Amino acid sequence: MAKKQMLAEPGWARWIAFAGRLILALEDAVEEYGLTEIYLRSPVFQADLAPRVVEIRTEPPVTGVERYVEERLAGVSIRIASGGEFKPLSDLYRQVLKVYLGRFAPTLLRHAVETDSMGVEYLAAVVGEGKLVVLEGDEGRVTIPFIQSWITGHTHPAGHCIFSHKDVSSMRDFYTHGGLVTGVITTSCSMVMWREGPYTMDDHLALIWLEKALKKLRDPEEVPGILRNFSEQARSLRHSWVKINLV
Repeated sequence: MAKKQMLAEPGWARWIAFAGRLILALEDAVEEYGLTEIYLRSPVFQADLAPRVVEIRTEPPVTGVERYVEERLAGVSIRIASGGEFKPLSDLYRQVLKVYLGRFAPTLLRHAVETDSMGVEYLAAVVGEGKLVVLEGDEGRVTIPFIQSWITGHTHPAGHCIFSHKDVSSMRDFYTHGGLVTGVITTSCSMVMWREGPYTMDDHLALIWLEKALKKLRDPEEVPGILRNFSEQARSLRHSWVKINLV
């Protein structure tokens, strides 16, 4: 029997792709120009709108950054502006997380019901210019070839809310290629991991630690301690931006 596949292009998914492309371009600009912060005009944060013009302000002010960013964002004009309401780049990462929880997770949750009844897991992702892809896996697992995606998630049976060590291993590729949020969705609870800054070597090391800890896990009651230790380790690393939470 052919496996189920769904392909859609809702407005919020197009915005996720826009935000992902913008974040990657601005991360490059921060490194290239030695910036301490980039601020964005608030319309960028509207989750159903992918604007053609983005107004930014940098700290410290520099010349040429708008052209640098435009070269990495086909079809988007970047303007340096002053005055009015601006928000820091970190707020854009958090807005992506909000859209993940408010729009993406409910889409996958509907398939988690089938995971409970049939045992078949599903994977969903926003890829490319904003296509939402949902793929049926197999009983107890879902495996597909790696594709670059902005956000992704897969279902587990109810009560099995944590990432497996194999999930965490694949996350290193996910974040290396620009991924922003990933998670496990069940009908009873979920786990989500996201980043609030550029993916760094410190993040990479923290994920290796988490993978090893989950591989040794035998008692689910150990999970809160593992998550606390992961968060404490990430905070102890100067350049770690990956966060994790049960929701």
